[in-house]
Amino acid sequence: MFLEIVQFGGYKLKSMIGKGGVAEVWLADQLALDREVAVKVISSELVNGDDADFIDRFKR
Repeated sequence: MFLEIVQFGGYKLKSMIGKGGVAEVWLADQLALDREVAVKVISSELVNGDDADFIDRFKR
C-alpha cells in the first residue's frame, strides 16, 4: 500500500483523525516547532465557493 505524505505551509499531515460535513481533522507535525498538532482542512468545494456566511462562521 502506498501512502502519500502531504506537506504544506510548514505542516506535514500524518493521519486523518476526524471528518465532518465541512472539514477533515488531521494529526500533523508542525515542522518549525517540532511538535504534533491537529490541523483542520476545509473541503475544497467550500473554499472555492461564494458562501460568505460559511466563511464568516469558520473564522469565528
